[in-house]
Amino acid sequence: MPRLLPWIALPIYLAIGTAAAVTPTIDGVAKPGEWAGARREKLVGGGEVWLLRAGNDLYVAVEGSGTGFPSLCVGDADRVEVLHASAALGTVAYQRGAKAWSRGPGFEWRVRDLPEPAPTLSTDRESFLKEQRWLANTSRTGAPFREFRIILDAGRRFLGVVFLSTNGMQAAYWPASVNDGCRDMDLLRGEAPHSVELTPSRWHDIE
Repeated sequence: MPRLLPWIALPIYLAIGTAAAVTPTIDGVAKPGEWAGARREKLVGGGEVWLLRAGNDLYVAVEGSGTGFPSLCVGDADRVEVLHASAALGTVAYQRGAKAWSRGPGFEWRVRDLPEPAPTLSTDRESFLKEQRWLANTSRTGAPFREFRIILDAGRRFLGVVFLSTNGMQAAYWPASVNDGCRDMDLLRGEAPHSVELTPSRWHDIE
């Protein structure tokens, strides 16, 4: 369970598991050995998150308590990206201003899960990873288990994880100190508001 913190906004310094020789394939299936050594944490509200580090790559698996879709908030004190995986993948970024966090362009949905996989799916996934520096498996049926690969850099320091259950539209999250716009219901539904309040320093400190 996450370590209890005082009310002040402090980052959470907890170790992430180190990957073995086999790193996860981002396909929504936890194959034997892929997540060996991963750190596992309970989501507040039900479910689990797994964290595994391999060099500059952070692998995150989110398992909800039922069908739904995850959103990961990753960033620093000045800029936050929201990585959303539902039937398609989308990224939206918020920049900190003098008075509020403001959104850039809205979600652009790509790598969509179709009844018949597109012949360009593999190329689309590679292109998305190269451009957006993250990837996840998509599911039009709301599969509760999702895998992410995030390519880290200096700006991707803090992480907040949220899983929106389609049964009752309830949000489960980690760490427990995520109590800001990362849990905004419109944002979790893929309808990014123009402004949200964010406190990344209260999320998990990746480093």
